[in-house]
Order: sequence, then C-alpha cells, then structure tokens
Amino acid sequence: MPISEICMISSSLDPASVNMANNIIEITSCELMEKSSSLTLYYCEEIKSQLLIIDSDLIYLDNLPRLKHDPRRLIFLSRHSSASRTLSLLIHFTGNWTNEAKYGGKPSSLGISDPILGKIIFNSLSKTVIQENMEHIPISLEATHHGPSELDKPLVFVEIGSDLDAWKNKKLGYLWAITLIESIKKLLDQKYGNYVTAIGFGGPHYVPNFTEIERKTRIAMSHIAPKYVIDDIDKQIVSQAITRSETDTKLAIIDWKGLNSKQRKKILQILDTFTELEVARARNVLSNEKYHLRNK
Repeated sequence: MPISEICMISSSLDPASVNMANNIIEITSCELMEKSSSLTLYYCEEIKSQLLIIDSDLIYLDNLPRLKHDPRRLIFLSRHSSASRTLSLLIHFTGNWTNEAKYGGKPSSLGISDPILGKIIFNSLSKTVIQENMEHIPISLEATHHGPSELDKPLVFVEIGSDLDAWKNKKLGYLWAITLIESIKKLLDQKYGNYVTAIGFGGPHYVPNFTEIERKTRIAMSHIAPKYVIDDIDKQIVSQAITRSETDTKLAIIDWKGLNSKQRKKILQILDTFTELEVARARNVLSNEKYHLRNK
C-alpha cells in the first residue's frame, strides 16, 4: 500500500459514521486491505488515504489499532447528539478542559488539533452545501470537547447532527463524503490559503462568533474553550491549547461578550504569561483587514 497522509476513522456502532463511510466507498475507489473481527481497512487511491472502520466508540479511541502504514493525520466520522435534535453539520477538536472526562479521553487533557485541515474542511463544506442546494443546513464549529485526547496525531471530528433520521440520511452522508474527498485533495496539493492559527475563549458550545471568524477570515481556529469551562481552567490547560496543535498558535481570541468580567480578567491574566501570543477580541478580528481572506 502506498504511503498515506490521512486515515479516516469510522465506527460500525455509529449510524452517521457508517453513512459517511459508505458514501466515501461508493464515490471514490477504495480497495479492501484488511478485514478482521474488530476492524476493516480500505485504501482509497484517489485521495491517498486510508479508511478504517472499527467496532468501538470513537470517543474512547485513545490507542489506534496497528496499521500497515501509520498515518500522520486523522479524521473521525461521527454522529452528534443534542437535546434539541437540530439538523446540523459540525466540526471540532477533542479533549477535556477540566478534571472531568465523562465522554472519553483523560481529565485536563487536550488532543492535538489540526486547524489547517479543519479550516479546509469548513470552507469546502460551506461551498458543497450551496452546490447541492442544501444551504439551509446549519454549519458550525463546536467548542473542544470529549475524547480521544491521548493520540499522538492531529485529528478533527466531523459530525452529522442530531437524531437517527439525520444520521442515516444518505444525502447528508454524501455531502460529507464529497467534502472530505475535496478537502483531502486540497491538503495534499497544498491548495489552500495562508492561514493563521488561533485559540478561542468564551461563548456558548456552538461558538457562533468563532464560526464567523472561521468563515470570514484567514484565521484557522484551533482549540476553543466555551464560557462554561472558564471558571475551572488554568494556565496548564491553556498551555496545552497553545502547544497541542499541528500548526504554531499565533493568536488568542476572546469572545468578549461571551464571558463575564471575572472570566475576562482571569483569561487575560493567564494569556499575559504567554508573551509570544497576540491577544484580540473576536469583533476586532472580524473587522481587522490583516485577517481578511486573500486566498479562498
């Protein structure tokens, strides 16, 4: 098998994950390389990537199965659940900001983010939904949450939300499949913009202001800490947010109105100890010409 940069990981226990994987196999040429009781491995020649299907929950995958070729980056294909059952297409990085780890990973531990690949995927998905007349479907980043947190490779989760009908909707699986194929080709060909990596603090879980930054600027968002974790985070986990990234983190962005005054003061005091970081408010980033998109 030729060297592959990326491994897409799917769970046979997750209907959205199966949906996306099946569409990828249908659309691009994937050769079966290995099959056992616990995993199935394909090699997709067109995008020089592996597709791994496992029989366990993705959020608990802190150790990869041994593969014939060890990939450098990972894309997890996943469902998203919410009480509102809102239809959505979501992208996020992984890890636990606090000493709680209810959904995989370790406490106070962040996975390695892949901001450039996440940005490419977000941009490609935004165009794909328009091309497929599905622009009514909300696309959003999420705050960093759940496992895995201990893998030694950069990763990104892509998700279909938020109920069984959506997870099994073949059109949504198709949207993700063609988005990922296009995104991987752009990454391999280095056909993407001159991006600046940033971490974010504040706002709700679905981070609308950081999603706007991802959509409208050349900033590639990395780990995002929402308002509900700020009271419990410390310098150590902020340091992880800076360093646990595929690319160097240049910027810290604060959703100013997405935090109360005590939380703003706390975050500013922590960030002041990282002298290499530029610190900015979200609204100022959106209006600053130096962050405007030049290469779309």
